[in-house]
Amino acid sequence: MILSMGADWYWPDTIGLSKHYFAERFGWIDTRGPITIAGDSFWGFFVTVITTSHRAEIGPIGPMVPRPVTVGSKAWIGSHSFLYNCTIGEGAIVAAGTVVRSCTVAPYVMVAGNPAKVIARWEDGQWNWLEERWKILA
Repeated sequence: MILSMGADWYWPDTIGLSKHYFAERFGWIDTRGPITIAGDSFWGFFVTVITTSHRAEIGPIGPMVPRPVTVGSKAWIGSHSFLYNCTIGEGAIVAAGTVVRSCTVAPYVMVAGNPAKVIARWEDGQWNWLEERWKILA
């Protein structure tokens, strides 16, 4: 398990949860770039967070560039999700296995899939589903 790619297990104070919280869930957090995680967010198992990337160039690999990740208060990040260059709003839910890349997830919405798309909104004290939740595979 790799918890952080930062030098000497660098753990920025902008991450409100402990290294142990993610280690117990086998999370992989890249701390080389800008990252902010609310201390009251909830995380599943095997979540990957990437905060840097190489600039795309012809020829050799380009220099590293920051790809910030922000996770808001009371957000849920489901198991096996992938976060890259994104903002997860307050109270939002990222369903298990979702890829959230280069976008903002608005507060109090639920996203799922690859790429992530909104499947429900929290309104009037309940989830209002935007599509059929169950699919029959035949």
